Amino acid sequence: MASRETQDQRLFWNSFDRCLSSPQRDQQFAEDFYQRLYSSDRAIAEIFDRVSVSDQLHAVRQAVYLLQEMTPLKQAEITLDKIQAIHHQHEIRLSNAMLDKWLECLLASVELADPEFNETVKQAWIDILTPAVHILKSLNLGNCEH
Repeated sequence: MASRETQDQRLFWNSFDRCLSSPQRDQQFAEDFYQRLYSSDRAIAEIFDRVSVSDQLHAVRQAVYLLQEMTPLKQAEITLDKIQAIHHQHEIRLSNAMLDKWLECLLASVELADPEFNETVKQAWIDILTPAVHILKSLNLGNCEH
């Protein structure tokens, strides 16, 4: 019998693959995510005003890949360094509330994009990404509270 972690990872990756199963789906998923994210907080929209649309579309995929890498503790430090470098390079300052909105908007976009989305799939996304979001919160990225 597969461990809970393995089952969560399989559900997570299968769902993410369905969200990105074609170039059109990939773009629609990213556009829906950013529309939700920007409408959730004007300050978030302002942060990304200076980031090109193509970079934004790439960023959501990159963020999901990096955050899921943080699940195994041995990868967390390397991944944190990558995330901090990206945020520093682009001068992206995120409060803990913004990180919560990011995850909330991502889950809503996955629900829309994944035709097999259900509570079990949702819980796998939460189980995979929430620990990484908590680690990011502890870093207080940009030292800004919103």
